Amino acid sequence: MRNLKKLTAILLVSAMCIGTAFTSFAAEGTVADGTSENENPGTEGTTPTPAPGQDEEDVSPVTVLGNAVDKDGNEIPTTVTDITDQKVIETLTSEEALKDILGSKYQVGSKDKVTLLAAGEINIVGDMPEGGVNITMAIVDGDIKPGNTVYVLHQKADGTWEIFEAVVDAAGNITVHFDSLSPVAVVKVMSDGTVKVLKDKPATSEKKSPKTGA
Repeated sequence: MRNLKKLTAILLVSAMCIGTAFTSFAAEGTVADGTSENENPGTEGTTPTPAPGQDEEDVSPVTVLGNAVDKDGNEIPTTVTDITDQKVIETLTSEEALKDILGSKYQVGSKDKVTLLAAGEINIVGDMPEGGVNITMAIVDGDIKPGNTVYVLHQKADGTWEIFEAVVDAAGNITVHFDSLSPVAVVKVMSDGTVKVLKDKPATSEKKSPKTGA
């Protein structure tokens, strides 16, 4: 099984000004509502391990920017380390498993190609503040352009995965709101050579049991 050491992004301390807490996806370049665009200072991360069937030269470096920022704009010291949990490694290096995770929320086609861009254990010093934190990540990939959508996967404490849809801003960054931290991964979805935005799964309505008796 491939090691995820190459998948871990380098942490760069930077000052970020982030407004109100996360409420909805912004129209351009943010996931956290009110988050302003941040210029990428040019610090290069490490190159992720290619997904099965992916050439190593096709994988671009990905950088994680800045300390976590709480709802009041306070920076919290943040670390990024290698993922060491073997089960998580197996999940993130399996395209089928990534499709299963995305498929819990979105319609993923059999011909869609899901590629892991980067992953790492992101943690903050101390307890998670009330209202969570915003974290900015730079997306450096040959296919990804400003306005494209990527998907951020976060494994919660109970082992389940939550998914954030993030639009890349003009500086090549995304900002994501987290209420907890642990393994985090960024993936892209391609279809016919272009970056794809997945459609939500249709809502399922519960069938009511027919009434019986008088």
